[in-house]
Amino acid sequence: MVQTKKEVTPLNDVLFKKTFGTQANSHIIIGFLKDIGGINAETVKVIDPYNVDTYSKNRINQLNYTEVDIAATLANNRQITIELQVTSQSYFNRRLFYYIAERYRSTYGKVDQAKPAAHQSKYDSLEPVHSINIMNHQLFDDECVVEDFVFRGRNSNRKFVDETGEEIVVITFFELVKQPKTLTNIKHWIDFFLTGKVGPEAPSYIQDACEQVRRQNLTKEERKLVDLAEKAQETQKWLLLNSRKKGLEQGLEQGLEQGLEQGLEQGLEQGLEQGLEQGLEQGIEQGLKQGLEQGKWKTVRDFKRIGVSTEQIMKATGLSREQIEKLT
Repeated sequence: MVQTKKEVTPLNDVLFKKTFGTQANSHIIIGFLKDIGGINAETVKVIDPYNVDTYSKNRINQLNYTEVDIAATLANNRQITIELQVTSQSYFNRRLFYYIAERYRSTYGKVDQAKPAAHQSKYDSLEPVHSINIMNHQLFDDECVVEDFVFRGRNSNRKFVDETGEEIVVITFFELVKQPKTLTNIKHWIDFFLTGKVGPEAPSYIQDACEQVRRQNLTKEERKLVDLAEKAQETQKWLLLNSRKKGLEQGLEQGLEQGLEQGLEQGLEQGLEQGLEQGLEQGIEQGLKQGLEQGKWKTVRDFKRIGVSTEQIMKATGLSREQIEKLT
């Protein structure tokens, strides 16, 4: 029996790193940066290119994480980070900004050989960072597939830039779980990441990326790493689902207790309020009744004093003979 190789999608840690972390695939990276980040780059230099031995040593203890970082530098020295976020994680926004800050400070103090050393400051070496984050889960509650964030003034909406006019930090989120309304390169990239396949109308660089995924020239060592990465991702999903389940159960229990307590409290308040209202209504009704009886008694007494007969009083007040006799 012939055993077929298991298909691996570009969402796998190893295959993603091998596709986007290899200098030979710079045309794929440049196309991706243009389509998703709006970056027009002629060249790109991958920092720490993918190597299976280095990856195995450096990443084997980090496979329980679901992010994959690709670091690169453009011709204008702008720093690029590409991260693949397979599942939702706690403190993602904070961790993301930590990575951006690390990338920003990584060039601090590096000397530009094209400039005289006497005219350089260590801060001259700091370069803008553009962070692109591929999300395999929904991050924002809207239909926007790609969203860019930059620093702007709260009142003026003015962009915060460096002395060259460059935005110091740009953060892009690319949500794979959403679908664009029209067929664009963004849609082709979504198909690529989720299935490893695109239609014939997709650009050549995305076709090349698909071809690499289709061939999947993975070594035996890479296959082991692929399996480890998939197991780690499944474990992460299980932990996330399990924590959510426990959170829901705990939330229901707390909600029930709070609901009962609040219900009793509201019931008591409503009971007191309703009791006061009913008491007031009954008091008014009883007061009117008593006032009416007292009024009738005074009327009967006045009639009797001026000599009006009982029969005439009965007709005038509607009282019976017995009631009139009791009042007098």
